[in-house]
Amino acid sequence: NLFIEEALNNGACAVIVSKDYYDNAASSHNPLYQKSLNRIIKDNIPLIVVDDAVDAVSKASSFFYKYPSRELALIGITGTNGKTSTAFMIESALKAGGFTPGLIGTILYRYKDKEIREIEYTTPKSLYLQRMMRQMISEKITHVSMEVSSHGIELGRVTDLDFEVAVFTNLTRDHMDFHKDMDDYFNAKKKLFTDLLPKSTRKNKAAIINIDCEYGRKLTDFVRLLSGVKLYTYGFDPEADIHVDTYEFNDSGTVFTVKDGDNSYKFELTLIGKHNIYNALAAITVAMKNYGVDYKSVYNALAHEAVVPGRLERVLKGYNVFVDYAHTDDALMNVLTSLRNVFPQKRIVTVFGCGGDRDKGKRPKMGKIVSDLSDYSIVTSDNPRSEDPINIIESIVAGMRRNCFEVIPDRKMAIKKAIESMNREKDVILIAGKGHENYQLINGVKHDFDDKAIAKSFLQK
Repeated sequence: NLFIEEALNNGACAVIVSKDYYDNAASSHNPLYQKSLNRIIKDNIPLIVVDDAVDAVSKASSFFYKYPSRELALIGITGTNGKTSTAFMIESALKAGGFTPGLIGTILYRYKDKEIREIEYTTPKSLYLQRMMRQMISEKITHVSMEVSSHGIELGRVTDLDFEVAVFTNLTRDHMDFHKDMDDYFNAKKKLFTDLLPKSTRKNKAAIINIDCEYGRKLTDFVRLLSGVKLYTYGFDPEADIHVDTYEFNDSGTVFTVKDGDNSYKFELTLIGKHNIYNALAAITVAMKNYGVDYKSVYNALAHEAVVPGRLERVLKGYNVFVDYAHTDDALMNVLTSLRNVFPQKRIVTVFGCGGDRDKGKRPKMGKIVSDLSDYSIVTSDNPRSEDPINIIESIVAGMRRNCFEVIPDRKMAIKKAIESMNREKDVILIAGKGHENYQLINGVKHDFDDKAIAKSFLQK
């Protein structure tokens, strides 16, 4: 609203405003509001008053770019953990199957030979999304593997997209600074399946849900009531349509077998951990069940192509030093349990912190998980944003039950200490929380900071 006058000076030919603005502009003491409203009246500028201006942006941009999602097979992946890995795996499996997929997510947006890494949101705003999807169509993209955050759903960024497939990975505590409770968080995720998917104009609509998660089971009850939406379930539970029969971890990754009715398939992953099997199951279900990609293509994609930056990523060959994006208690539990399964005889050292200006309730929970599952840990700073890093660290330490840790607020020094103290034969180091990120946010300033690059430089020394 503050920039209406500037927009008109730059050639805008009409104005859409919210009813709140329209009702309050005349009586506002802000001279910019009064000036813009007077300009609209004086120059007889078309003025459209709507209940929700953000929703209007979504509808206008969808129309302006000629409804691009109606020409793409759009696969939305939602859940607390695993969205990024699942999106990458789906992209790899569809590409191996002969399709030309695009990717929209936390780490990057990419299609054809284009990559966009300077991104602001996991799920972009509606205008950006519609424009990018129209560009994807011009590059002959057929499918889009897209992370859908609860913020993206609640803030109207995906309201006017036509999804063909919706994937639910899991739901654990996160974003309690945005959602009032877990029910509110679940209801936001549920909208992808019960609101957005049913109204889609696509014909081959499917919901793919992890039923090992209690919220996933709850979600299936709602989806079964929908008409025109196929339901596929996955998990370790034998009741799931696609379920794990056997699995094992080794230094090279993960080997597991999957049952689909009377059929059995063996898969391999370079990634380790039970949580990555779940991500792979979702990708297998999307590719094989919904899009008919053959087993051999999916096998090769998962075994060789599905590389996910910053997700239990080994820093340097020959060293058991990993970076991971885990920034919730559940994600930390998954990663540390995976490392314990693969390296049962080794000492696990975890370097981690918590982000500032975010859900404070998860900090002691994360501290407890790390102290329970690590042999030693170094508590440090993550992205403190506007908060005092020491206050964040104190909240983490409050949940730690064993005195096998130290505090080093400077993240670079914390990583240095962990690596310089490392016994190459006996130790495993996990640097958690930032994964693929190449920056640190301190007092509103973005500083260059890459966990992997920093750890690698110390290892090489």
